[in-house]
Amino acid sequence: ADSIVIDARSAARFVGEAPEPRPGLRGGHMPHAKNVPFHTLLQDATQDMTTLLPKEEMIQIFHNAGVDVHTSRTIICTCGSGVTACVLTAALEECGRDPSNTFVYDGSWIEWASDENMPVVLVDNDDDVDEKDE
Repeated sequence: ADSIVIDARSAARFVGEAPEPRPGLRGGHMPHAKNVPFHTLLQDATQDMTTLLPKEEMIQIFHNAGVDVHTSRTIICTCGSGVTACVLTAALEECGRDPSNTFVYDGSWIEWASDENMPVVLVDNDDDVDEKDE
């Protein structure tokens, strides 16, 4: 795929260990997605949810998740419902990324996981094991 998908949900939801807040919704993540929980990009996620970390720290967080913020590839940000994915897009722009090649998948996990035909990955590694294959 030519695009990079970044999921803003918690690591536990990303790997399907924590339940989704929406009853009956499958856990896990989209194949090949990277996980950058939105709160890791904030100065103080317990008190002030309005201030991003310094640019250099955010670039390192994205890098640690396997994302080069300056890639020419399209980046698609997702989360549970499309809201916290916007934190990722704002952070990427603050890191110097051209916003014209960064998008929010507004259907996000609710839309993806509700469709039984869409693959869901339950582990956090490069093998991307689909739950249907287990």
